[in-house]
Amino acid sequence: MISKNQLKLIRQLGQKKYRKQYNQYLVQGEKNVLELLDSSLSVVDIFASEAFINSNKTLLQSHTVTLADEASLSKASTLVSNNAALAIVTIPEVELPAVDGLILALDGVSDPGNLGTIIRVADWYGITHIVTSNDSADAYNPKTISATMGSFARVAVSQV
Repeated sequence: MISKNQLKLIRQLGQKKYRKQYNQYLVQGEKNVLELLDSSLSVVDIFASEAFINSNKTLLQSHTVTLADEASLSKASTLVSNNAALAIVTIPEVELPAVDGLILALDGVSDPGNLGTIIRVADWYGITHIVTSNDSADAYNPKTISATMGSFARVAVSQV
């Protein structure tokens, strides 16, 4: 069950100032959480439905998972549907890489959904690093993470 304090934190992570304060962000939805489990990102907490836990036992073995009913997950999530699981993840330290392959540079992408789509397309083309300007959307916004459809786990984003 999701406690009141955990629910408060999950809701706060929807805002950029709290993501910076806690150095954490939210990953929501079955596909995104499954991509997260297959990555090297640092997972803090996972909250999942019984059906999600039962169908992904092997991937969840090395993680602590809190069982939550679908009503609690819907209450905590910013998604309208697909509330099978959500996770709190530590924001990785991303430094500007040495030029080795393609790097995508973005300026002024203000819509989080558009940024997430660009991250997904970059992943498709094998681009592993994106640099955004300060006036671009936050790469860890819940809408951005959802729009990446799991590509956030393979593409690093630096904001300069």
